[in-house]
Amino acid sequence: MEQLEGWSALPKDQKSYLKVVQTLYGLGQAGCLWYKRLSTALANLEFVCFNLDNCVFMPRRKDNGLILIAVHVNNLTGATSNNSVWSQFCNELNAKHKLKNLGRAKELLGLEITQDSQTGTASITQTRYIEELAKQYNVSHLPPLSLPLLPRQKFSKVQCPTLEEEKVKMKGVPYLALVAR
Repeated sequence: MEQLEGWSALPKDQKSYLKVVQTLYGLGQAGCLWYKRLSTALANLEFVCFNLDNCVFMPRRKDNGLILIAVHVNNLTGATSNNSVWSQFCNELNAKHKLKNLGRAKELLGLEITQDSQTGTASITQTRYIEELAKQYNVSHLPPLSLPLLPRQKFSKVQCPTLEEEKVKMKGVPYLALVAR
């Protein structure tokens, strides 16, 4: 870190320190401090977070319509039953925090989102993600299946390989890398 312009230089035998009063992008604690700042701002607007998921917020009172806010890092995605409620929320939050409204969500965490205002429906797909995986694991030439598994299909350890030869062969299958991606 360099001394800021306009500060007088100290003699070389004196030690000096600069105190950072704002978190820096990329610091380990920056995300935590941002979350605290955001959750305080949302609490001031009378929002509470879900008990089971601290990244999903909703208002204490729902008299103007339902609104849900999902937070991922520094992105907020919302769902509402009333567009004017969303506009009011954005205006109130933007009054104290600089926001950039990117419009309706089209993609979030690798999910593709399609919304139809006329029918009031939304659909979520992972087509691009699946195509990337198929290409990465060299199976994009195979015909697509309507369902990868039969509905309510159950698995057990009985289906695991028992012969040493089968176990060695399965070690070469990147199952965990594919599923845990």
